[in-house]
Order: sequence, then structure tokens, then C-alpha cells
Amino acid sequence: MLKKRRTLRKITVLGMVLALTLVVSGQVVNAAPPVAGSCSVFPANNAWNMDVSGLPVLANSPSYIASINSNKQFLHPDFGSPSIYGIPYQVVNNSQALVPIHFTESPLESDPGPYPIPPNAKVEGDGDPGDQHVLVINSDTCKLYELYAASYNNDDAHSWDAGSGAIFDFNSNGLRPLGWTSADAAGLPIFPGLARLDEVQSGAITHALRFTVQKSQAAYILPATHFASSNTDPNLPPMGLRVRLKSSFDLSTYTGESKIILQALKTYGMIVADNGSSWYISGATNPNWDDDDLEQIKGVPGSAFEAVYTGGTLTTYLDIPATPPASAMPLRNYFTTPTPTFTWNRITSAVRYDIQVANNSAFNGAVTYDAGNKLFFTWPLPWINGLYFWRVRGCTTAVSCAPTWSPADMFVVNAP
Repeated sequence: MLKKRRTLRKITVLGMVLALTLVVSGQVVNAAPPVAGSCSVFPANNAWNMDVSGLPVLANSPSYIASINSNKQFLHPDFGSPSIYGIPYQVVNNSQALVPIHFTESPLESDPGPYPIPPNAKVEGDGDPGDQHVLVINSDTCKLYELYAASYNNDDAHSWDAGSGAIFDFNSNGLRPLGWTSADAAGLPIFPGLARLDEVQSGAITHALRFTVQKSQAAYILPATHFASSNTDPNLPPMGLRVRLKSSFDLSTYTGESKIILQALKTYGMIVADNGSSWYISGATNPNWDDDDLEQIKGVPGSAFEAVYTGGTLTTYLDIPATPPASAMPLRNYFTTPTPTFTWNRITSAVRYDIQVANNSAFNGAVTYDAGNKLFFTWPLPWINGLYFWRVRGCTTAVSCAPTWSPADMFVVNAP
């Protein structure tokens, strides 16, 4: 199995409110979240845990799939029984000492230490060169600690060096600040995207998996917050792109571990998380994987997948305008409450304003409210965390409004 490589991990540092989770249209059914130790792995409505079998297919799906297929045309499990394959993780508790972490590549985009990393923590690759991830879960605090390019220093402080690192709270949907990396190129947590043998043996994987592509776009889709490319080709997959195995793909001939993994790819899909060999699916290191069974996955073609809509594509962070625009225009916002307040500038002739919000830029299924004659409006109903679009228009009488809306703008809801 080829080891993954990442490129262009640098991006402008951004001190903004965190962005989060996917935006969906229609009903999404959430199963109970997966469990690690005594902890649920993020809330049931977290992006990783959402059933995406009913989401619409992206118009650009054929181009995305074709670009991934240009490197490799079949799935490949990047895990198995040998210890050099897969990504290991460890579960500790509060008795594990906190140790210093020295970040060598992306210190400004890393969560500062200390981290509860044992001196003997398992490192991805088991001595082979590669991404050298270290993943540790504290089962008392339900927090996930992840390092990239990690190495133990064997000093009195039991410190570690790492290229980058991130801490995730399993009880929260919060992600990285927009533009920040993590221990993964996409700014995502790694652990929730791993195929784990204990889940397979339980009969079902109830979350999305993580996979890599040879070439990615300089863009990302939430819940990803970072890209690792300089290529702006719109036909390349952005970080955070979600693909699913088509419902028409016949699983009746598949058996054992492979069938459970493939069913998860139909229900929950998988997310582009890093640059590497195309169609390589990540799994946890475990000597008990049945390698002969996993061989079945290698016969699944990339053409059996389709990319689905989970939110808008971002090519950079979202700038907040320094001065109000000349006409009625939303002011860009980032909200940590599910009932955000919107503001806009005044139109002299307006006696009231309409505000409209949707989860897509075409405003299909939009919700419209009469905002009265104020220049702000607090949304009365809670929004699910995600990326949305909004616009405003001025009305010259109680019933007569401008025929056109202002240009649309985006906002992010990231409530705890």
C-alpha cells in the first residue's frame, strides 16, 4: 500500500468563529452516534454521522469522479492486519500525564499543548516513513487529540514533536477556524473517519469514512476548513467533498467485513480528507482484520460513486466588509447561536425590509420574514449548524417591495 503524501499545507492564519457541518435539504435521518470507549463520537447530527443516502447529486459529480479516476480506478483499503497499515489510536483517561508538544510546521494553526500522549503511543506506519499520525482519546473528558508528523523526544518532559495538532471535543459540533489545518490536510478530525474492526464486528458502521485523492482543488466544503493545493481547476475534488456508493451498486455478492464497509459507503459515504493515492480508504490498525475478505473492496470501481451536495465550496476565508455597501446588502456574519441576528444598511425610501434565508445559493425552499422597519432581525427559529445564504430587500410601502433582492451572501451557524 502506498503511503500518503500531502502538499501545500500552508494557508493564511485566520482568527474567526469556527465553521461546521454539512448543509442538507430535506429530511436527514441520524442513527445513534458511534462510540469510542465510553464516549459518543460527536453528536448524532454531526456531519460525520449523517445519513447522506438521500442527498442530491452534484451537477459536477461526473467531473469530480473522472478526475479521481484519472489516477486510480478502484477502491483500496489503506488498512489491514500488518501493523504498518492503517492509523492506530489509543484510549487513555485522566491518569495519563499531560506532556508538551512542539509544533514544527503549522504552530499558528495548531491547538497548543499539553496533550495526554503516552511515551509509547502508537505512531502510524510503525516505523515506516509517512504521515506518522498519533491519535489519542481521553475517555474521561471525551476529547480527541491528534498529531501529524509526530515523533517522541525521549526527554525528561516526555515531550513530542509534531508538524501540526488539533483537539476535538466529542460533545461538540465545533470545528477548526476557517482556513486552519488540523492533523489532516482538510482540517478535519481523523478518528471519526476510520473504519474500525469493532464496528464491523458489531454489524454496522454508522458514520462516513475518510479517503484520499491524488489531486485536489484549492477549495474546501464544510466541515473541512482547509485546502492543500494551489490548483484552481473546478473539476478537481475540493477537500471535504462527500461521495457515496450509488444505491444501484449490487452488494449481494459481497461478504463479511467488506460488505459492512460498502454498505456504510452507501448510507454515510466518505469524505475527501487528504492528498494521497486516489480512492484509498482509511481504517484503524488492527491485527485481526481479515485481509482476504478486504480484497473484495479492491474490485469496487470509482465509477460506482457519485458526489453529493453537502454545502457550498469555499476557496478562501469569508471576508467581513469594512464599510457598508451603497445599496441594501447583508453584512457577512458568523454566528455561535442557532438563532442569529442579521444586520444591513439603510435604504432611505424603505419603510420596512424583507429577509430571506436558504441553504442553497439558488434560494430553493427559502424562508422569508417581514423584518419591519429596523436594520436588524433575530431569526425566531433555530438553525442547524452549517453554511447558509441570505439576502434582503427594501419595501417602500407595507405591501410594495423592490422587485429584486440584494445580492446573496453566506453565513455560518456554529452553535455549541
